[in-house]
Amino acid sequence: MQNSPYPNNNPQPPRAEPPYARQHPGNMPPPPQQQASYEQSSYERQQGQGHQQQPAGNPFQPQYQWQPAQALPKERSVGTCILLYILTFGIYGLFWYYAMHKEHPSRKGVDDSPGWAVGLMFIPIFNIYWLIRIGLRLSDRFNLLAQQAGAQGEQVNKLFVWLQLVPYIGPVFNIIWWVQAHGVHENLTAMVLNAHAQARHQAGPQGHGL
Repeated sequence: MQNSPYPNNNPQPPRAEPPYARQHPGNMPPPPQQQASYEQSSYERQQGQGHQQQPAGNPFQPQYQWQPAQALPKERSVGTCILLYILTFGIYGLFWYYAMHKEHPSRKGVDDSPGWAVGLMFIPIFNIYWLIRIGLRLSDRFNLLAQQAGAQGEQVNKLFVWLQLVPYIGPVFNIIWWVQAHGVHENLTAMVLNAHAQARHQAGPQGHGL
């Protein structure tokens, strides 16, 4: 059995389901989707029909064992992130990588821990390889989570990770990749926080009295 992939303060009987299939355990239905690209996913529809026939391209293949997020995701506007990046002379970028690894479900044996992902960036020369590796894996991770949540197609293009190595114009591709990745984070965060807010509202005084 597996609980919700995000921490919560309203424990309910757990259900066996992958990350993002429902944003909160129990019998609460998923919240109304705010965008057409985040309609009920094919995986959620397949759950109601059993698991005998897995749809092609299912983002949660058996070889991936998903682990819960270590913390609830937080909303961060693009403008705020850019401003903090400038004011901290790029140091905020390390915090952003740390937060992305901490606030979303991860694939066991594939995705790195938050501390490991950021820690190896301090090794000279090696950190060039490490930034590419982290970018590629985070792209795959976000694409899988977004697809399971109902998004159609690839949301984060890994090609922009490789194009960061192009002299002089590499930073431009870095910005494009970051905007795509951060956009997925914001969409998933809105879904998760909305579901948790509805769960607290439905729990009412009983939920706060525990």
